Amino acid sequence: VFGSPADYKIALQAIAELNYAIRRKNNKASKLASELSEVLLGFSESIVYYTEKELRLAMLEPKLFDALLVYTYATAGCTTIITENIKDMPKLKGIKFHNPFT
Repeated sequence: VFGSPADYKIALQAIAELNYAIRRKNNKASKLASELSEVLLGFSESIVYYTEKELRLAMLEPKLFDALLVYTYATAGCTTIITENIKDMPKLKGIKFHNPFT
């Protein structure tokens, strides 16, 4: 699963969710969350974005955010998605999921 950093993509939503989760679990870690987000944003060629239309559709139904993540990574050429939230992810042919915590 693990290759070179150039092999990876990260969704802007994933960076925002990571930042939020760190702050939620430990409010004193706000500086760490900000620094980590800045490092990840520094890999701009690896960041995948959504179109406005995709975001508007996803806001209609919270479960659509997971589908949007899978779709966005798939269209960016990813074949493996690393996530701890495998059970909520929609299945898409050619996409594998890896939970690094199991």
